[in-house]
Amino acid sequence: MLKGERFSLYGLGSADSNSDKQKAELLARVIESDVLEGRFDSTLGKYKAGLGKATKSLGSITEMFTHWVEALQVSPKTYQQHYHWIYAALLKHNPKIGATEWIYSEWSTVSPSTYNDRIGYMKRFGEWLKDEGYLSHNPYRNLKPKPTNKKQIEPFTPDQVEAILDELYTRSNVAARFYEFMFLTGCRPSEVIGLQWSKVDWLARTITIDSVLARSDTGSSTGQDRVRKSTKTGDVRILPIEPI
Repeated sequence: MLKGERFSLYGLGSADSNSDKQKAELLARVIESDVLEGRFDSTLGKYKAGLGKATKSLGSITEMFTHWVEALQVSPKTYQQHYHWIYAALLKHNPKIGATEWIYSEWSTVSPSTYNDRIGYMKRFGEWLKDEGYLSHNPYRNLKPKPTNKKQIEPFTPDQVEAILDELYTRSNVAARFYEFMFLTGCRPSEVIGLQWSKVDWLARTITIDSVLARSDTGSSTGQDRVRKSTKTGDVRILPIEPI
C-alpha cells in the first residue's frame, strides 16, 4: 500500500520455486528503490514488463560473479587489482543477488574514485546477468556514485620543460630523448616503449599509436617480461610528424 492505495502484481510464479522467489525478491528491491527515490511507476508497467523474461537459473552471487569474470577473460594482474576486492566482499557478506545495503557499509571508507570504480563493476555485473538471461533487469543500475573533487592538473610550462630536458641532456642523451619524445607527442611511457618502426610512416609523416608494452602480470618491467596490449583507453591515435 502506497499513500493509501493498494497495488498488486500477478505472474510472479510459484512460492515453492526458489528461482521464482529470487525473482520476486529482486523485483521487490527494485520497487522499494523506486519508491524511496520518487520514481515509482503507479501503472506497474515497468515491473510487469520484466516478469517471466529471465529464463536461466541463478546460482549464488559468488558463483555468478565468478562466471562473469571468467567470461571476461581478464588477466591475473587485472583480477587482483580490481575484481579480487569485490569477490572478497561478496564472500564476506554473502548477499542475495540484487541486495545493495552491503555495498554502502563495506566500501564506506574507501576513496570516492575507488568506490565509484567498484560500483561500476557491480553495474556491469548486473548488466551481464540481464543480458545472459539470468535476470529481467539490472538490480545495480541505480547505485549512486560518490562525488569526487578532481584536482586540476597543472602542466609544465615551456620554460619548465626546457629546464628538465637541459638537465637530462647533461646526464643521459638516451633518457633525454625518451622524455623529449613524450613531451612532444603526449605519449605515455609504455606507449613509447612499445612503439615499433612499422608504425612510423615517413612518406605520410605520421606515427600510429595503437599498442603498449605493459608491465607483466607479476609487475615486472624488464623488457623480456613486458606484454603487448592495446592502449590504456583502447584508442588508436595518429600523430603527425612535424618539421623541427
